[in-house]
Amino acid sequence: MSLYEKIGDGVTFHYLQTSKFTTDYFSVHFVMPLAAETASGYCLLARLLKRGCREYPSQAALYSRLEELYDAAMGISSFRQGEKQVLSMGMDVLASRFIFDGSPVTDEALALLRAVLMDPYLENGVFSSAYVEREKESLKDDIRASINDKNSYALMRCRQLMCAGEPYAVNTSGTLESVDACTPESLYALYLRMLKEATVEIFYIGTDAYELARIRAEAFSRALGARTPKTADTVFCAPRPEVQRVTETVSAVQGKLAMGFRTGITEKTSVKEKVALSLFNMIYGLSPVSKLFMNVREKRSLCYYCASRNDNIKGTLFVYSGIENQNAAVAEEEILLQLDAIKKGEITEQEMLCAKEGFRDTTRSVADSPFTLEQWYLTRALYGDALTPEEMFAILNELTVEDVVAVASHITLDTVFFLEGSVGKGEADGESSCGIL
Repeated sequence: MSLYEKIGDGVTFHYLQTSKFTTDYFSVHFVMPLAAETASGYCLLARLLKRGCREYPSQAALYSRLEELYDAAMGISSFRQGEKQVLSMGMDVLASRFIFDGSPVTDEALALLRAVLMDPYLENGVFSSAYVEREKESLKDDIRASINDKNSYALMRCRQLMCAGEPYAVNTSGTLESVDACTPESLYALYLRMLKEATVEIFYIGTDAYELARIRAEAFSRALGARTPKTADTVFCAPRPEVQRVTETVSAVQGKLAMGFRTGITEKTSVKEKVALSLFNMIYGLSPVSKLFMNVREKRSLCYYCASRNDNIKGTLFVYSGIENQNAAVAEEEILLQLDAIKKGEITEQEMLCAKEGFRDTTRSVADSPFTLEQWYLTRALYGDALTPEEMFAILNELTVEDVVAVASHITLDTVFFLEGSVGKGEADGESSCGIL
């Protein structure tokens, strides 16, 4: 059973009752507009809140307290959803039905989570300068290291180029310069701003009665105080009139090809059309039997891998592949040919069946953990609907080839980014023998 209810200014409580797990899961998500001037700050806030609170002013003290609570687990992270940045805090604690001495473990665990959120460790009224400097250096190391994952880097650069000037182009870690600009004072001001202006999604997943779970959620809502939540509308853009092409060179054997498409989604796009786009993506490049995998990789051997991902919040689709440099043009051509094949309705009954079964497996796996359940319903909240996995699959299962063709017809190539490898295969083999690689 799942319910949701507004319990405060910009605060929504989601209740998912299940006896499948041995733990109760409680989480709080602060949803803010993704922006260049605040991305690094929110990312640093997630790291600083992990450091501890006034009562437990170090990670060691905090983790020791979690162990006392039957080894409860607390997680804090920052990530993107479309053009929104989300700071999430979650607590996983042994369910009360397994605690036979009557200890109020759940309430104590949630009190700890609330303390970490509302009473963080401060020095002179702001975040600890020593903690801030350590986390800034750690974040900058992560930003510098992003080039090491060539596939992720190529996708990031394609997104930045395609969506330049849009919030979607912003990296949630920010830049080295924006990290350097953060201070204990500016981060504390941003923390107070988040408490006041973010929209908040609170989740409970477990067996406790709705009334009890709601009381606990309301305690968090009241602790936030007076609020003036702000939201930001997604920016929907038409594809550029001429495909943008950018090439960068990197010291690597394998080239990375990333292609960015606009899918034509707007604020008027129906739920059925968005689900049809998800089915399209399964047929096109998401599954092991997709057109990209079976044709670009298997039949023509043009790449080491080739897959696609779509974002139905923003209306983007990215195809990414690892290729030999000399195959870039022909791989791009074949990727576009497979898109055209779908637009022409060249989808077999077997492809439709495999795609729908793959999607069924995905929706079934949502219930495998409290975290995946939470992520499903959080994403649905940001989409603006409350579809259950079963409801979404029911919509998808009724879709036809014509429905897939209809949404595919709006997909247009916008940007091609090629990360060209500058190291020859023989050169790389020679370096490897010398122990350099």
